[in-house]
Amino acid sequence: MSKYPKELKLEVISKYEKGKVGYKVLAKEYNLSRDLVRSWVLDLNFKRTREMAKDKKVDSEKDLEYYITAATYWEEYAKILEEDVDKEKQIQFKKQIQNKLQKKKNQGIKKTKEKNSKLKIREICKIANISKSTYYYNKENTKKCDSDKQVIELIKNLDLTTQKYGGSKTKSERIKKEFNVVINHKRMERICRENGLLSKNRRKKHPNNYYERQKVNRANVPQNIIDRNFSTTGKNQKFSTDVSYFKTTTGFLYYSVLMDLHGRKIIAHSFSKNNNEDLIIMMLKDLEEKIPKEKLANAIIHSDQGSVYFSHSYKEKIKEFELIQSMSRKANCWDNACIEHFFGTLKVESGYNELLKTKVLSFEKTKELIENFVNFYNNVRIQKNLGWETPANVNNLVS
Repeated sequence: MSKYPKELKLEVISKYEKGKVGYKVLAKEYNLSRDLVRSWVLDLNFKRTREMAKDKKVDSEKDLEYYITAATYWEEYAKILEEDVDKEKQIQFKKQIQNKLQKKKNQGIKKTKEKNSKLKIREICKIANISKSTYYYNKENTKKCDSDKQVIELIKNLDLTTQKYGGSKTKSERIKKEFNVVINHKRMERICRENGLLSKNRRKKHPNNYYERQKVNRANVPQNIIDRNFSTTGKNQKFSTDVSYFKTTTGFLYYSVLMDLHGRKIIAHSFSKNNNEDLIIMMLKDLEEKIPKEKLANAIIHSDQGSVYFSHSYKEKIKEFELIQSMSRKANCWDNACIEHFFGTLKVESGYNELLKTKVLSFEKTKELIENFVNFYNNVRIQKNLGWETPANVNNLVS
């Protein structure tokens, strides 16, 4: 295997990991034997290299040779996997390499000094092409090593299950309880990582073409057109929608609602025992009954990135209404603040939160409670940001 360069091995393995080609195709493309390609893919050292190339991190000195290989080709490796290159991680990655190589040089200087006691540190540093201050800065701290050895002994005195599967926090707590020694979990993690004592947890396994599909999905996410600009000049220009859930005696009640951002009026809503696309379609049918389609053309409908809003039936219905779809950024409730605020108000002012402390209503009673509050919210409840008017009055002012 030594006659083949490592960059070639990484390239072959990367193409295999993409899931488009197998051993035979790769062997034919690179003029190799099928068994050789398979041995590269299954080789533990190169598996470790691939993990380091993705994580931009090394766990032990043993992996340094493969680490440098991964560092040299990780950008090319990322391109093969069609992943974005993070420049900040690239800088951190190079710093890690420098620190590891510096440590290796210091070990070499120490060995040279032991063999040739007449040589001065300054002369050895000159041969190694590093400054004297750099050597002393990176010189191993014996006190720290001795202290770490004591922690390692404590870890080895723990039961085998904790040693093998316990995380850094678990080990720290067990040592505190059993030996009355306080060790910070971050220090525990460092010691375990440096000495190969990290717990063996389950690795997340992605299906074939996972990263390709993720990239396609990101490209197909509708833009955040509203971009937190909730102001309007008239009704039926911008709509906001979302789903919330309420606890009932027979499970959860899921409530889908559509708000006209002009006046914050609730235009349409629907109820269901399941949070699925049927719930959203029922809400859009309710909208269709209340507002003619021609008045909805070119209006913006904004939602979060819930799975129901990516469904084919929802998108088809949006096209039918000639609405423009807009989506919040991932895990960002502030991008859909108006509807989130409404749900909070609903659960507090309808008395739902208070009822939860004593009893849970049935599905029909909870539905009735919500409908009564929505009627109150639209027609009676005045709001300061609307000039102390109700949503219904504000909507009626503009045709």
